[in-house]
Amino acid sequence: MEAAKNMVDRIEDDTDEFEVISREDEKEEVNSFGVTYKHAHDDVASTVCDEEGGLDRAEDSAVPSRCESLLHSMCSLAPFSTDNPQQYEKFLEVVKEESEKNRFVLEQIASMVEQLTKEKSDNTELRAKVLSYESQIKKLDDELSKLDTSMKDQEITFQEKLRSLTANLNETMAQNSRKDARIAELTATIAEKDLRILSLEHELQSAAPNNAEIENAQKALEKQQRENASQAEIIRLLQEEIAEGERLLTKARKDYRDKLDEISEQWERNYRAEVNH
Repeated sequence: MEAAKNMVDRIEDDTDEFEVISREDEKEEVNSFGVTYKHAHDDVASTVCDEEGGLDRAEDSAVPSRCESLLHSMCSLAPFSTDNPQQYEKFLEVVKEESEKNRFVLEQIASMVEQLTKEKSDNTELRAKVLSYESQIKKLDDELSKLDTSMKDQEITFQEKLRSLTANLNETMAQNSRKDARIAELTATIAEKDLRILSLEHELQSAAPNNAEIENAQKALEKQQRENASQAEIIRLLQEEIAEGERLLTKARKDYRDKLDEISEQWERNYRAEVNH
């Protein structure tokens, strides 16, 4: 493109030089002009060939193509003679017209290059933004994947704890059922022994006053009372165990509900955090 500009400037300089030729020395100057023209033509042609890679490659650009057309026009009009001044004027008009065309094309090319440079800069910025967005999206995907894995692990842990609490609760209820059955059995035994004591007392009252029999009956009564006291202690201990079991069961139920509430709150926080992201 720079070579084309130089060529146009040189043609304009040659045109200015042609216009200052005096009419008095027209024949002599025209003859020398013909030589000068030929030299200028050869110089311009060599410039195009050297800097643009030859006229054969000029078709790759709009400006070299116009230069080639200009050179052909110049060749068809040269050399000049004093017998045909119109040909000389026509040549000047062609040179000026082509010069203006080439200058306009060069301005268009410069504008296009400037626009392309700006678009390239904008595309670079957009590409950087796209890469940044892709990096952020990948980071969010990784975080969501980690959060999903964490929630799955928490769910598995919760299921395991839930199964453990359920098993403990069932075992405690089974133990309480067995203790209730034992208490009922001991209560029936105590009631039976109470009846036996009443029967012995009645026998003592209705029996003849016999010291030996009374003493034996008294011993049997004391023994029965000791057994009753021992069984009453056993019942008390069993009742305490049942109360402790019920307390543990109540605590286990409370812990179970608290754990469910904690897990529910954790899931809700994770869900809100995921939605906010």
